[in-house]
Amino acid sequence: MKAARRSAAIGEIAFAVTASAAAQASPVELRYASGSGPNTIGAFATDIFQKNVEDYSDGAVTSKTCALSLPNLLEMTGGVREGIADLGVIAQSYRERFGIEDASARLDRLRELMGEWTPRMEGVSDGEGLSVALWEHVHSRVDVMAYRG
Repeated sequence: MKAARRSAAIGEIAFAVTASAAAQASPVELRYASGSGPNTIGAFATDIFQKNVEDYSDGAVTSKTCALSLPNLLEMTGGVREGIADLGVIAQSYRERFGIEDASARLDRLRELMGEWTPRMEGVSDGEGLSVALWEHVHSRVDVMAYRG
C-alpha cells in the first residue's frame, strides 16, 4: 500500500510540473541537478528524464542537467527548496533511508502513470483545469480514513 501511494505521489508531482509548465506560453527549461557522474545509473536516468519530459509535454518543457554541480547530493533537498535547481536526483538517499530496492519496477509504474495522464490533460490550459483534473482523477479517490493514525 505504501509503495502504491509513493508511486502515485511521484506520478502526480511529475505530472504537475509538466502540466503547469505546458500551460505557459513559452517553453520552460527545468534545471535538473544530479550528483551522479558520467556513465552511471544516475546519469542514465537523467538522460531518460530529459527525453521523456520533452516528449510528454510536446516540447513545452525542456531540461538542462547540471551533473556533479551544486547542489551536491547532500545539499539536494535544500537546493531545490531554495531554487538553486528545479529538480534534483535524490533516489540514492531514498534507497538508503527507506530501503527502496525496486527502483526499476517503480520507474515502470511511473511511466505507466504518465501514459494515463497524457490523454487526461487534453484541453487543460490553466491552473483551474489542472485542479479539476487532479480532483477528478486523484484527490476525490483518496480514502482519508485509511490514513488515520
